[in-house]
Amino acid sequence: MKKNRIRKFFNDFSNTYNQKAFYGSRGLNYLNHIEIDFIKEATKDLKFSNLLEIGFGAGRNLLLFKDRNISLYGVDISEKMLQEAKKNLKNEKLNLKPHNAEEGLPSKDKLFDLVLCIRVLKYMKKWPFVISEISRTLKKSGYAIIEIPNLFSIHLLGLPWANYFLFFIPGFIKQLKKNNLEIIKIQKGAVFPFFIYKIINYKLLLKIIASVDRGLNKILPVGLISRNYIFLVKKISK
Repeated sequence: MKKNRIRKFFNDFSNTYNQKAFYGSRGLNYLNHIEIDFIKEATKDLKFSNLLEIGFGAGRNLLLFKDRNISLYGVDISEKMLQEAKKNLKNEKLNLKPHNAEEGLPSKDKLFDLVLCIRVLKYMKKWPFVISEISRTLKKSGYAIIEIPNLFSIHLLGLPWANYFLFFIPGFIKQLKKNNLEIIKIQKGAVFPFFIYKIINYKLLLKIIASVDRGLNKILPVGLISRNYIFLVKKISK
């Protein structure tokens, strides 16, 4: 997907993005919590002063950190998403700008303690370069949380109509290692198609679906069945 098309895609529904992507049903909120609960758990004991989010959207993830005494940085290709994020975030240490991360991150080396990249890398054809930029801008022993959709999942059936691409998990892991990013933890995502979660509003049905998600993820290896994976990685030096 070309840069201008991606920008238009997100500009067009920036004012309803959070509702349509995260909060519009019980099922969407379930998917939302898989991500934000992982972020909270992974960062609860970390001490850091500078955080960067690549593709901050309307500010959902940055809101988790707005009351902590840290500087929040962010880049997003959508100017209207930037406007929405500023409405949602009230923080004097906020440094957000419209920018395409595939052109390089506009930051000096070893600046950030934590980098977030959630539901974003799938739109970037030059994603290996973006991974290298994450590594470049992370401090030694800094952390990154990166989410990607899985090639060997139900996602594959909808790929001809998708505006993004899928990842071969072993290849992605190889790219992390190449850039001195050590995997600390992997969170498996949901299993069923996105539209299923989008329409679920019955608590009992969601409980059944979530139980199946957990059961399949428990017995199947990383790289198989889960729609997406969230990686917590640490910058190491060699």
